[in-house]
Amino acid sequence: MNTYPSVPPALLPGRTLDNEGFWENARRHQLVIPECRQCDHVYYPISPRCPNCFSEDVGWQRAPTTGIVSSWVRYHKRYYPWIEPPYIVALVELLPTVRMTTLLWPPPSGQPAVGSRVSLGFVDLSEEVTLPVFALDESPEQRKKPV
Repeated sequence: MNTYPSVPPALLPGRTLDNEGFWENARRHQLVIPECRQCDHVYYPISPRCPNCFSEDVGWQRAPTTGIVSSWVRYHKRYYPWIEPPYIVALVELLPTVRMTTLLWPPPSGQPAVGSRVSLGFVDLSEEVTLPVFALDESPEQRKKPV
């Protein structure tokens, strides 16, 4: 867990009725994803309706704490005051129907590879907002060569 300098409210992620459960759980260092109570479909990104059956009867399910990098990009420009470039934004596959865009944090020393394993962590941006992030599993048996 890392705590960053104070973040201006305008730069914090927006909270809505649809995503409030996500942010409240993240603040408690738990990652959740939407689950339809009608057809059991688990999905992301967050939506007030199930993308499978269009039901509005949606709840939250705990998400896996590990995933696989399916894509990534290294940013060299500073877009936010709490993170120094270069940093890596990755698309992490948590389940076959769930891919989450997230930071790889801490930034890996080398180049990540598609297929690399990652583990969940959290970064407290303020008392109200905590970001879920993922760290590369850099153990020798898990390292992959860059694609």
